[in-house]
Amino acid sequence: MSNRSQSIDPDPFSLAVGIAGIIGGLASAVELYQRLLRATPAKSHARAIRVLEETRDVLRYLELDVQVIKEAVTEAEISGNRTFRPGHRVFLRKQQFDRYDHAADQILGRLRRVLKITHKIDRLLPQMPHLDQPTRGT
Repeated sequence: MSNRSQSIDPDPFSLAVGIAGIIGGLASAVELYQRLLRATPAKSHARAIRVLEETRDVLRYLELDVQVIKEAVTEAEISGNRTFRPGHRVFLRKQQFDRYDHAADQILGRLRRVLKITHKIDRLLPQMPHLDQPTRGT
């Protein structure tokens, strides 16, 4: 049995797309909050700070999980040349795949938390005065 037939070909690009989409939504919500920050009542502001602190913690762990995926893919056998891009297959040994699989599960769980955090920020926005008034520079 060849070494390649014992290898596993995961789909790391689906993780990258999920990460980009959810983090992009979070970035939009945080950016809007920052633009409205000056007019935020203290109680709403304190709630938002707690949410942003939670976000920071989740993103730190997410970054570590992405690093594990990156290491697994770096060690992988990649079809064609070593350029990792859509259309090239990535072959991981069982141990590499086990690390990849665990990190992917962690990433998806953390992305769910980031999505929930984004929704918390979205719920805070209507509590801000002057929400419907345009801000300078927009």
